[in-house]
Amino acid sequence: MELMVVVVIIGILSGIVITASGNEWRRERVNTVALELAGWLEQVRGASLRATSATTSAGGCAITLSSLTSQPAGSTLASVSPTSCSPQSTFILSGVATSGDRYSTASTNGTSLIFTPRGSVITTNSANVDIKILLDGTSLLRCVRVVATLGSIRIGRNDAATGIADSCPDASFGGQF
Repeated sequence: MELMVVVVIIGILSGIVITASGNEWRRERVNTVALELAGWLEQVRGASLRATSATTSAGGCAITLSSLTSQPAGSTLASVSPTSCSPQSTFILSGVATSGDRYSTASTNGTSLIFTPRGSVITTNSANVDIKILLDGTSLLRCVRVVATLGSIRIGRNDAATGIADSCPDASFGGQF
Protein backbone atom coordinates (compact mmCIF):
# COMPACT_ATOMS: atom_id res chain seq x y z
CA MET A 1 0.00 0.00 0.00
CA GLU A 2 2.80 2.40 0.88
CA LEU A 3 4.46 1.70 -2.45
CA MET A 4 1.23 2.62 -4.28
CA VAL A 5 1.07 5.96 -2.41
CA VAL A 6 4.69 6.74 -3.31
CA VAL A 7 4.05 5.89 -6.99
CA VAL A 8 0.96 8.16 -7.06
CA ILE A 9 2.88 11.05 -5.46
CA ILE A 10 5.75 10.64 -7.93
CA GLY A 11 3.23 10.58 -10.79
CA ILE A 12 1.56 13.79 -9.63
CA LEU A 13 4.90 15.57 -9.19
CA SER A 14 6.06 14.37 -12.62
CA GLY A 15 2.90 15.77 -14.22
CA ILE A 16 3.45 19.16 -12.59
CA VAL A 17 7.11 19.27 -13.66
CA ILE A 18 6.33 18.28 -17.25
CA THR A 19 3.58 20.92 -17.54
CA ALA A 20 5.81 23.64 -16.07
CA SER A 21 8.75 22.76 -18.32
CA GLY A 22 6.46 22.73 -21.38
CA ASN A 23 5.22 26.23 -20.54
CA GLU A 24 8.79 27.44 -20.06
CA TRP A 25 9.82 25.87 -23.37
CA ARG A 26 7.03 27.78 -25.22
CA ARG A 27 7.97 31.01 -23.46
CA GLU A 28 11.61 30.62 -24.48
CA ARG A 29 10.68 29.97 -28.13
CA VAL A 30 8.68 33.20 -28.45
CA ASN A 31 11.35 35.14 -26.48
CA THR A 32 14.01 33.83 -28.86
CA VAL A 33 12.14 35.08 -31.92
CA ALA A 34 11.69 38.53 -30.34
CA LEU A 35 15.38 38.74 -29.37
CA GLU A 36 16.54 37.57 -32.80
CA LEU A 37 14.28 40.13 -34.52
CA ALA A 38 15.53 42.95 -32.27
CA GLY A 39 19.12 41.90 -32.97
CA TRP A 40 18.51 41.79 -36.73
CA LEU A 41 16.89 45.25 -36.65
CA GLU A 42 19.83 46.59 -34.62
CA GLN A 43 22.22 45.08 -37.17
CA VAL A 44 20.38 46.85 -40.01
CA ARG A 45 20.34 50.09 -38.01
CA GLY A 46 24.09 49.80 -37.45
CA ALA A 47 24.65 49.17 -41.16
CA SER A 48 22.69 52.30 -42.00
CA LEU A 49 24.95 54.30 -39.68
CA ARG A 50 28.05 52.98 -41.46
CA ALA A 51 26.60 53.23 -44.95
CA THR A 52 27.10 56.03 -47.38
CA SER A 53 24.39 57.31 -49.69
CA ALA A 54 26.23 55.58 -52.54
CA THR A 55 25.64 52.14 -51.00
CA THR A 56 22.08 52.65 -49.76
CA SER A 57 18.99 53.73 -51.62
CA ALA A 58 17.80 57.18 -50.60
CA GLY A 59 20.48 57.27 -47.90
CA GLY A 60 19.02 54.56 -45.68
CA CYS A 61 18.12 50.95 -45.14
CA ALA A 62 14.45 50.17 -45.81
CA ILE A 63 12.69 47.38 -43.88
CA THR A 64 9.53 45.80 -45.29
CA LEU A 65 7.48 43.65 -42.92
CA SER A 66 5.44 40.66 -44.06
CA SER A 67 1.70 41.19 -44.18
CA LEU A 68 0.92 37.54 -43.39
CA THR A 69 -0.72 37.04 -40.02
CA SER A 70 -0.07 33.35 -39.32
CA GLN A 71 3.21 31.91 -40.48
CA PRO A 72 5.08 28.67 -39.83
CA ALA A 73 8.62 28.68 -38.48
CA GLY A 74 10.97 29.20 -41.42
CA SER A 75 8.82 31.93 -43.03
CA THR A 76 10.18 35.36 -43.89
CA LEU A 77 8.95 38.04 -41.48
CA ALA A 78 10.90 41.02 -42.85
CA SER A 79 13.29 41.97 -45.61
CA VAL A 80 15.76 44.81 -46.06
CA SER A 81 16.83 46.75 -49.10
CA PRO A 82 19.37 47.28 -50.34
CA THR A 83 20.79 43.92 -49.36
CA SER A 84 24.11 45.56 -48.47
CA CYS A 85 22.42 46.76 -45.26
CA SER A 86 22.68 43.33 -43.67
CA PRO A 87 24.49 40.04 -44.19
CA GLN A 88 21.01 38.51 -43.95
CA SER A 89 18.69 40.29 -46.39
CA THR A 90 15.64 38.69 -44.73
CA PHE A 91 14.58 37.87 -41.20
CA ILE A 92 13.28 34.31 -40.98
CA LEU A 93 11.14 33.10 -38.07
CA SER A 94 13.18 30.58 -36.12
CA GLY A 95 11.83 27.41 -34.65
CA VAL A 96 12.69 23.85 -33.89
CA ALA A 97 12.36 22.08 -37.23
CA THR A 98 10.21 19.27 -35.89
CA SER A 99 7.95 21.35 -33.64
CA GLY A 100 5.65 22.75 -36.31
CA ASP A 101 5.58 26.16 -34.59
CA ARG A 102 3.25 28.75 -36.11
CA TYR A 103 3.53 32.41 -35.21
CA SER A 104 0.92 35.10 -35.57
CA THR A 105 2.58 38.37 -36.45
CA ALA A 106 1.32 41.89 -36.98
CA SER A 107 2.73 45.37 -37.08
CA THR A 108 1.13 48.57 -35.93
CA ASN A 109 1.59 51.88 -37.72
CA GLY A 110 2.70 50.53 -41.07
CA THR A 111 4.58 47.70 -42.70
CA SER A 112 7.73 49.59 -43.61
CA LEU A 113 10.35 51.79 -42.03
CA ILE A 114 13.69 53.29 -43.02
CA PHE A 115 16.79 53.55 -40.86
CA THR A 116 18.64 56.68 -41.95
CA PRO A 117 22.44 57.13 -41.97
CA ARG A 118 21.98 59.24 -38.82
CA GLY A 119 20.44 56.27 -36.99
CA SER A 120 16.95 57.73 -36.89
CA VAL A 121 13.82 56.09 -38.26
CA ILE A 122 11.34 57.26 -40.83
CA THR A 123 7.92 55.61 -40.58
CA THR A 124 4.74 56.03 -42.57
CA ASN A 125 2.98 58.29 -40.06
CA SER A 126 5.83 59.28 -37.72
CA ALA A 127 4.64 56.86 -35.03
CA ASN A 128 6.38 53.99 -33.26
CA VAL A 129 6.27 50.68 -35.14
CA ASP A 130 5.40 47.67 -32.98
CA ILE A 131 6.02 44.23 -34.45
CA LYS A 132 3.89 41.76 -32.50
CA ILE A 133 4.80 38.07 -32.26
CA LEU A 134 2.48 35.47 -30.76
CA LEU A 135 3.25 31.77 -30.61
CA ASP A 136 -0.04 30.23 -31.79
CA GLY A 137 -1.85 28.24 -29.15
CA THR A 138 -0.42 30.32 -26.30
CA SER A 139 -1.09 33.68 -24.65
CA LEU A 140 2.56 34.72 -24.90
CA LEU A 141 2.77 37.96 -26.89
CA ARG A 142 6.07 39.72 -27.50
CA CYS A 143 6.39 43.13 -29.14
CA VAL A 144 9.48 44.61 -30.74
CA ARG A 145 9.12 48.39 -30.84
CA VAL A 146 11.11 50.64 -33.13
CA VAL A 147 10.80 54.11 -31.64
CA ALA A 148 9.93 56.71 -34.26
CA THR A 149 12.61 59.29 -35.05
CA LEU A 150 15.06 58.02 -32.38
CA GLY A 151 15.49 54.58 -33.90
CA SER A 152 15.89 52.77 -30.60
CA ILE A 153 14.67 49.18 -30.43
CA ARG A 154 12.82 47.84 -27.38
CA ILE A 155 11.16 44.56 -26.46
CA GLY A 156 7.86 44.36 -24.57
CA ARG A 157 5.65 41.54 -23.38
CA ASN A 158 2.10 40.58 -22.58
CA ASP A 159 1.77 37.10 -21.08
CA ALA A 160 -2.02 37.28 -20.89
CA ALA A 161 -2.82 38.14 -24.49
CA THR A 162 -5.97 36.67 -26.02
CA GLY A 163 -4.75 37.14 -29.60
CA ILE A 164 -2.54 39.09 -31.98
CA ALA A 165 -4.93 42.06 -31.76
CA ASP A 166 -3.75 42.67 -28.18
CA SER A 167 -0.74 44.85 -27.53
CA CYS A 168 2.12 45.09 -25.08
CA PRO A 169 1.58 47.75 -22.41
CA ASP A 170 3.99 50.69 -22.60
CA ALA A 171 5.28 49.84 -19.11
CA SER A 172 6.44 46.40 -20.34
CA PHE A 173 9.05 47.87 -22.68
CA GLY A 174 12.27 47.80 -20.73
CA GLY A 175 15.50 49.48 -21.59
CA GLN A 176 16.90 49.91 -25.03
CA PHE A 177 18.07 46.73 -26.78
